[in-house]
Amino acid sequence: MKNKNFYSGLKNALRGLQNAVRSERNLQIELFAFAINLVLFAILDLTHVEIALVLFVCALVLCMELVNTGIEKIADFMEPNWNDKI
Repeated sequence: MKNKNFYSGLKNALRGLQNAVRSERNLQIELFAFAINLVLFAILDLTHVEIALVLFVCALVLCMELVNTGIEKIADFMEPNWNDKI
């Protein structure tokens, strides 16, 4: 179903993120590691470039985890029974 406007699309996207954070253990661990990085930024004397690179890598890891979660959900939908190939 297509979203009627930007805000309904944003609401659906945030609901999906909330669902992923609640149900995916690896995503929870990666978010915790991201929070540790934020604390370390305050402690360590890093340049703006170093901070930007760490944030970029953290964002990339989180995005790939969400892509992986989506692929897993599609695979589970296509083959609900256990399959060693999936």
